[in-house]
Amino acid sequence: MLSFQTKNGAYTGDIQISPTIVQKRDRYIVVFSLLLQGAFLWYTFSPLLAGPVAGQPQTRILSASGELMYAVGSGLPGVPLTAQEMDELPDYVSKAFIAAEDQHFYAHHGVDFGALIASMGTRGGSTITSQMVKVTYFPREPRTVLQKAREFLLAMSIDSVTSKQEILRTYLNSVSFGRGHIGLRAASRGYFGKAPSMLTLGEAALLAGLLPAPERYSPAVRMDLARSRQSLVLGRMMEEGMITTEEAKEAAEVPLVLAPEETTFRAPHAALYALEEAKKIVPDIAEGGYDIYTTINLTWHDELTGVLARSLETLKDKHVTNGAAVVIEPSTGAIRAMVGSRGYFTENGAFNVALAKRQPGSSLKPFTYLAAFLQGKSPGSIVYDTESTFTTASGDPYIPRNYDLKFHGPVTMRAALGSSLNIPAVKVLDMVGFDAFYSLLKDFGITFDKDASFYGLGITLGGGEVTLTDLTHAYSMLANGGQKTTGHIVDHMEKNGTRVYTTSHDQGPVNTDPHLRASIRMVTDVLRDNAAREISFGLTSRLRITDAVAVKTGTTKDYRDNWAFGYTPAITVGVWVGNNDNTPMEGVTGISGAIPVLHDFLRFRTTETAAKTMRNETWEGLTKVRICTPSGMLATDLCPNTYDEWFLPGTEPKEHDTWHRTVSIDANTGKQADETCPLNVVHKTFIFLPPELSRWGESILLEKAPKETCSGRSTLPLTTSFRITHPKNGDVFLYNKDLPTKSQRIPVHLDGNGYIKTQIELDGETIPLEGALPLSTFIDLTPGEHTLKSSEETLQFYVRTP
Repeated sequence: MLSFQTKNGAYTGDIQISPTIVQKRDRYIVVFSLLLQGAFLWYTFSPLLAGPVAGQPQTRILSASGELMYAVGSGLPGVPLTAQEMDELPDYVSKAFIAAEDQHFYAHHGVDFGALIASMGTRGGSTITSQMVKVTYFPREPRTVLQKAREFLLAMSIDSVTSKQEILRTYLNSVSFGRGHIGLRAASRGYFGKAPSMLTLGEAALLAGLLPAPERYSPAVRMDLARSRQSLVLGRMMEEGMITTEEAKEAAEVPLVLAPEETTFRAPHAALYALEEAKKIVPDIAEGGYDIYTTINLTWHDELTGVLARSLETLKDKHVTNGAAVVIEPSTGAIRAMVGSRGYFTENGAFNVALAKRQPGSSLKPFTYLAAFLQGKSPGSIVYDTESTFTTASGDPYIPRNYDLKFHGPVTMRAALGSSLNIPAVKVLDMVGFDAFYSLLKDFGITFDKDASFYGLGITLGGGEVTLTDLTHAYSMLANGGQKTTGHIVDHMEKNGTRVYTTSHDQGPVNTDPHLRASIRMVTDVLRDNAAREISFGLTSRLRITDAVAVKTGTTKDYRDNWAFGYTPAITVGVWVGNNDNTPMEGVTGISGAIPVLHDFLRFRTTETAAKTMRNETWEGLTKVRICTPSGMLATDLCPNTYDEWFLPGTEPKEHDTWHRTVSIDANTGKQADETCPLNVVHKTFIFLPPELSRWGESILLEKAPKETCSGRSTLPLTTSFRITHPKNGDVFLYNKDLPTKSQRIPVHLDGNGYIKTQIELDGETIPLEGALPLSTFIDLTPGEHTLKSSEETLQFYVRTP
């Protein structure tokens, strides 16, 4: 009987419930409970009736022409170990897997509840039996609490009716060891080329250590990680008393020799990179069954691999141990070849250097000059290659030096870029500005970990870090005239014959600057110009592949990295040579290290088609005028060195050369002729440099016009205009208190043209000066802050004691 009330509390009476209804309800509950239990038991144990689940379909990585490069996924297990073969295994093989995966294997009944409780909140606690159940019966089931319970129940059931030896055998026949090796037999033969019964202790420990993440720890990919896992397993075996300390030490020290992979694995760095990129595109790639069509040309890859190997062999005595190369198609951004090391199966060869960040040396200089061209400069613009001091963000002086430690005076930007001069590049970047340079690099896909102020002006000489693949892609966008592409290695993907993804190509220009294409044409023209390389490389270097190939090198400080890039409208190649551990090579530059690889590969690839393309190319948006060097002004009859140069319309020089002037010379005295010596006169052309170049002119012994006439008059005009070129503002000098002050003097250099009669002030004290410019005097060093003044400038320098 049930009593109840309404909402307002009023009593409404009793309800009589029949005993028959209660009995029926209880029967229903019992039946439902039995059915539910039966369903769960069937859900749990039905896999035993169905048998092991076949491996998932493999995902294939294919070349651009459809050739198999690699296949991944569990696939089908290999020939399993028989019970007799299991008994014949060395004792330490089984112990290695037990130590690595389930130390209490012989003590528990399928589930180690102690380890399970200890690993709460983590993914640990699994036993060999439960792992065997997972990989054998539930390879694709999600990891849920219900699924875990299902696996545990099945594990306990199997453990109750199956011997430990049989469970271990099934486990070793089922698990994946990576690289498509399913089961111990396949792994033993695949990695070491031997039967499982022939495995050494070190090899068994290494294989056991792979199981948590077989693809990541595979010795074919990362021998260092595989060795680390091996040490972990040997340590556990030692802790469990399975082996002695001496045995563990000896096993860890024995060299591991991997067998060549029996499975198809062509262009391995490219194949694995394509797989990683595909995982970003299709999240369920791990389920298998995909065909990943890459952009790789295997013929090019094989040629490039051979060229790289031969070149590195010639450099082995120079402490050069590795190299990498990438080929990109400019029109699409497709990666046509990627060689990530000298050999994938060599020591540390699986590391893909093409994707590693390294300092690029001078390889960024073309983009520095491109930024200048976009601002109205041209290859004919003049930049002074003279000693220069810049102030860093921290206030310290920065004094760049050329590779040859020389100063080349006034040079065209064509010669400065073609000969890869450092001082002009820094000056051009200072003129262009960090923001414009960084923005342009970003347009071409080059970014850095830190902002511009961290690297300073040295960024144009290779102060940041980039990958070979990214920089090759940036050069490919120079090759295509500035069309933005996405560097990619996956062309398209299919599943069950249906295309599920296709990579897009051209995305328009890298930026909206109307002069972009014309400015890039000027950069390309410079990089193809063999004459522009003469200052640094001469005219017979291997930089000249054909006149159709634009080439640039890069070498970092202490010879740690060599780079070379070459391109035509049809192909872009980037090469790196160096050492993985960043140790310096022995005097190997881009010319001797990376260029031979670039040269030998591209000379086969650069055909008459490329040369024809160069001959037929248009120069829309540019105008050509004849200029005089080294002034960069319009040519005159007095200029001994002239050539035709490209300019953006409106930026070409407007004035004719004024540096070259004809002077009348008395042949008898060698002095400038005047009315006193009119009979034996010759006319000679001299170059009159701007004041800021006068000291450089003296350093190269440039012939000057006579300073006197026949009658003894000075030919130099009296001037009050000059520059103090040393010391520079902010310079710091060290004073040695153990030396006499008089022996510690610094020069004060005044540059200009003409004759001066003036004075300068040092800390308020007057120093009179008279003579022909350039002129020098000396001042004593005294510790402290000093101020040097002239009529046109004031600067400060510092003298400090160590």
